[in-house]
Amino acid sequence: MEHFAEVNLHPLSLGEILDTAIRLYRRNFWLFVGVITLAEIPFLLVQVLLPVLYTKSAGEDFFSLHWWVINSANFVLRLIFVDGIGTLALGYAISQRYLRQPTALLDVYRRVGSSLPGLVGVFFVVSGLLLAVTIWGLVPCLGWVSSVGIYVFLNMAVLPFVPLVLVIERQNSLKAILRAWDLARRRFFWLIFFNLMLAVFSWILVAGPSLVASGLAAALLDKTIAGSAETWYPLIWSVAGTLFNMLFLPIEIGAWTLTYYDVRVRSEAFDLALLVTDAPEDTNQLVQLPPLEKWFSWGDIVRLVSISMGIIAIFVAFYLLEFAAIGLIILLGTLAK
Repeated sequence: MEHFAEVNLHPLSLGEILDTAIRLYRRNFWLFVGVITLAEIPFLLVQVLLPVLYTKSAGEDFFSLHWWVINSANFVLRLIFVDGIGTLALGYAISQRYLRQPTALLDVYRRVGSSLPGLVGVFFVVSGLLLAVTIWGLVPCLGWVSSVGIYVFLNMAVLPFVPLVLVIERQNSLKAILRAWDLARRRFFWLIFFNLMLAVFSWILVAGPSLVASGLAAALLDKTIAGSAETWYPLIWSVAGTLFNMLFLPIEIGAWTLTYYDVRVRSEAFDLALLVTDAPEDTNQLVQLPPLEKWFSWGDIVRLVSISMGIIAIFVAFYLLEFAAIGLIILLGTLAK
């Protein structure tokens, strides 16, 4: 296996980010998969054992207690171990390998352990922030036309940077969110488009293979053991999705890690700072958060409103096309008579 070439930090295009993330993944496959596997094990065990151990007294529809117990446990465990600890660990491991720093599986989790209090704080702060955005959406006029944009931007551009800031820059929970916001608004619309491309990529590499694998496994189990395919399919589908996501997540986190460094190279001359300090951790001393009055500018409001208006325009156009199609069908039916 060839050694990873000396990293040449420079502004990257979307294609270069994905290509570099895949190359990093291929050359550090066992390290990255090992890191995310340790985080996925508790979630996977609960995902498999809870439906078996928990005896359902009602159906599996949305209104049954069984549905709420299973799905709530899966959501909480995934949030804590995969989206939280696993993302922190992967982000740090990928960052180290991208900057050609030595690291190992246990070293990664030792570093992540010091960032866990900040991660807990982030969960509470983000929950309060999303609640505040929801309340802001009830404010007439400005709240109506900006809350959707704020929600979209937070979820698609800001939150993916938060774990990286926590573990790489060692910021506390509140400063990590503010720092991620400051980084994300430097490439406002590009990051939203980037997240959409990753979502399409994820659907191709995770959802499609999961659907095929779960269908084949359910058909095989239906013929070999008691029970119908309807009984086994939900469990097989969720486990298959988790396993395929385990293989894809290093690519996704790798792409966001490279994007994080790309933003810093473009706006903070991180490449020059790294040459001067000769250690990635030393560059954290050069990070300066902007003054409080510059956290939210009129330019940010205009961009957030434009996101909301764009989403509203898409929905309006969709319904207009639907009504036009229905009207055309009715007209053709009338003419045919």
